[in-house]
Amino acid sequence: MQVAHPRRVLAVSLDSQENVLSRAIKELTNQAPEATSSSLAGSTHDLPIKTSYYTATLPVWLDLVDDPEAWAASFLSDEAAEVLAALGAVVVVFGQGQEEQTKLLIRQVGRVLDEGLGGWEWDGVRLAVGFGDGREEEWEEICAEAGLEFVRVGEGEETLNEFGEKMGMARVKEALEANDWEMGADAEQFLDDEEQDSDSLDFGYDRADFEGLRQAIWRASLADDAQDAEADDTSTPVGRPRADSELEQGVYQPSGQEAKDGAGVDSKAQGAEKTDASSRHDGGAQQGGKDVGQELKGVGDDAAGVEGADGDDVDQVEGMMRRLQAVRDAGAGMGEAQRRRMAARAVAEVIKEL
Repeated sequence: MQVAHPRRVLAVSLDSQENVLSRAIKELTNQAPEATSSSLAGSTHDLPIKTSYYTATLPVWLDLVDDPEAWAASFLSDEAAEVLAALGAVVVVFGQGQEEQTKLLIRQVGRVLDEGLGGWEWDGVRLAVGFGDGREEEWEEICAEAGLEFVRVGEGEETLNEFGEKMGMARVKEALEANDWEMGADAEQFLDDEEQDSDSLDFGYDRADFEGLRQAIWRASLADDAQDAEADDTSTPVGRPRADSELEQGVYQPSGQEAKDGAGVDSKAQGAEKTDASSRHDGGAQQGGKDVGQELKGVGDDAAGVEGADGDDVDQVEGMMRRLQAVRDAGAGMGEAQRRRMAARAVAEVIKEL
């Protein structure tokens, strides 16, 4: 099924590594991106995706960052709210050199993910793609702290590791294909590709610049909304098969049996996760999701037992359970060490709230 109004991919690099960003897009789409002016910043490049479940052409917004902190502040401003709502993936691309600036960029992207997109509860793809060799474990840890999956792209490397998991650009494409790209209800209007003005997609650092971006993004008419709403009523949501409805119903049921049923809820979440993992093409993904589930199971049970008579406690525990399930989903395609680091970070955050 064709996704008529897909969410967007935001790909960012340091402005001094424009050539690395261009290489990444070329390897991903088999076509080099074309700059709209003197640089790639603000340009859009299409990524066609076709799976057994859906077909979509994803617009990839390219941005080059000079000052990561100012860039993050711009994306966290009120003017950027609608831009964030249109995103389905955030990809940081970096090469060798300028390590301190690269680390700062990764941390600031993590800040946008956490404060602007909802952290682990956001259902989009979050990747950090590093070109070159050396200190892979260190970069995995840095990226995991920012909520990003690290993918290393080396010269002439194999596409599968010893566990049968995809690596390099094959893993990047796999992660993007596994996402649900249908525009969510939180976006008030859908994007109209034919009316987009690529020149206005300069994210920049001045908050006023976002007004032009917002106007370029949200040009779909009320008639388009009505047509899409009618189509939604008669069609099945596209994307990879996921047990989201089961998770939403099974994470927490506000009744007098919450504490008693907590363990059963966690088991349902594990079952839903296994269903999700089975839709992936690499043989190690299912085991990966299981490992993360084992890391988080005890905390999920503890969270379920915290609930009392106060309705605020119910909401708090439900949010924690959703966050833990999101970490399980996010870790499905990662290596074991990276999964465990990400799980440990999520557990620490939940324990603080408990």
